[in-house]
Amino acid sequence: MRCKPKPPYDDWDCGFHTHDYHFESCQSEGHRHILSGQTEPSVSKRDHAHRYAGVTSFNDNHVHYYCGCTGPAIYRPGCGHYHCMEGTTTCDDGHVHRYEGKTCNTIKL
Repeated sequence: MRCKPKPPYDDWDCGFHTHDYHFESCQSEGHRHILSGQTEPSVSKRDHAHRYAGVTSFNDNHVHYYCGCTGPAIYRPGCGHYHCMEGTTTCDDGHVHRYEGKTCNTIKL
């Protein structure tokens, strides 16, 4: 399927897609974790979001789990779109981590 650019959005009608994400959590108990993965697919509409879930990197002898739903698409004219992600990990080893990040790379399915 070929995208038909519709200014100012260039990818809102291109079918199903996912996004990669990769960022650090906020510091807690003297360390951070990496959250990295791919969102679940969503159909490209102007107001859409993606679900996500994963396991953080192994740091300080433990991991945390996380899941959530991204914010709505934020469009960049001529450059596609991204989504904000924020939340709190599970409580493991007696603490949680807050996280805030953005998706990257739109992967068309």
